[in-house]
Parts: sequence; C-alpha cells; structure tokens
Amino acid sequence: MSDDRILAIDIGAGTMDVLLYDLAEPMENAVQLVLPSATAIAGKRIAAAREAGRDVFLHGNLMGGYHTTNAVWRHLEAGLRVYATERAAGTVHDDLDLLRSRGIVITDNAPDGVVAIELRDLDLDRLAGALAPYDVTLPPTIA
Repeated sequence: MSDDRILAIDIGAGTMDVLLYDLAEPMENAVQLVLPSATAIAGKRIAAAREAGRDVFLHGNLMGGYHTTNAVWRHLEAGLRVYATERAAGTVHDDLDLLRSRGIVITDNAPDGVVAIELRDLDLDRLAGALAPYDVTLPPTIA
C-alpha cells in the first residue's frame, strides 16, 4: 500500500504554513494549519527571559533568525547575557567573531541558572503530536 500524501511546509518569519495534501481526497479536504514560526516562538521566549531579568542559552540548530536575532540584540542591550552553541549562534549571524564582540558567549554548555532555548525551524515530532488527536499521521514525503 502506498502513501500518496505530501506534507508541504512553508516556514516564514512569522508563520509556518502546513498543508497535508492527499491525492485521494479533494483539495478542500486537505489538512491546513497556520502556526507561529520557530523564530517567532524563540523571539518571544527570549523576550520573556529579558522581562524576567534572566540570561539565555541558545542551543539546537541553525535556523531562520529574524525574530530571534532581534530579541538577542534587545537582550544584550538590556545588559543581560546571551550564551550560545556555535551552531545555534549562526542563527543570529554567521560571523562568530562579530557575535563575540557584541557580547555573545560561544559555549557548548549552558551555565547554571540560564533559560535554555532550543532553536530549530521544524519539529516534526511536535507537529505529529499536534495532529495525532485528529487521527492524522505524517506522510513519508515532506516538501
């Protein structure tokens, strides 16, 4: 039995648009979601840490950075510390020397007491978990 479904995802600065297209169903029956983008979520988490007066540690993957980058700069301007793994720091800028000169500490380990924020554009496990209560599973084809 073949799975003729396609999961199409468009990740933008503000939203992640999801379409689960099934060749066996009319297009109007396709599962569609508009969710906050990962960079918007990370930006809000950094802002919440800033409002609480807490330092942050960014880890995970390189991703689109718009909201995340702006939140990092505001965090530093507020006099708070930003720690990041090398990979996650690339979300803010690809020049690590520039990041260090702006105050970001590149490290593999989170210091005690910081708010850890994972960076990743797409979390398929989370998406699958959101769809599961509706008896919708993710297909093998993702675009």
